[in-house]
Amino acid sequence: MLREFVMNNYLWKVIIVPANSRYLLSRTGLTVGTTDPNTLCIYISEELTGELKKRVIAHEMGHAACFSYNLIPQIRTCCYPDKYIDMEEFICNFVADYGEMIFSLTYDILGDKALYTVPYHLERMIA
Repeated sequence: MLREFVMNNYLWKVIIVPANSRYLLSRTGLTVGTTDPNTLCIYISEELTGELKKRVIAHEMGHAACFSYNLIPQIRTCCYPDKYIDMEEFICNFVADYGEMIFSLTYDILGDKALYTVPYHLERMIA
């Protein structure tokens, strides 16, 4: 498993932690994954496996993208202040729930070109 990656010149680390780790405490209590923009770390519970692990990692990658590309201010212009957190969570769930299907279908349409075309266009959309 990849333990670190660069996103928009930020070096992020993925750290597997015990299920009861303090790093898994979020605004809503104990969870199975968190993203900390202060430490540039994504923390994932060691108890996760399979599809749930993949979904949680994709969700947390959404948070990393929101921070790395300074999207939080843009997200906040789209909703009322009491919905800021809900909107960011919605976006990260969208990535986790539909991202793989979207990229899979894009690959089916573009073939090998998707490996180069999709990242380029995504970068242009959010940069």
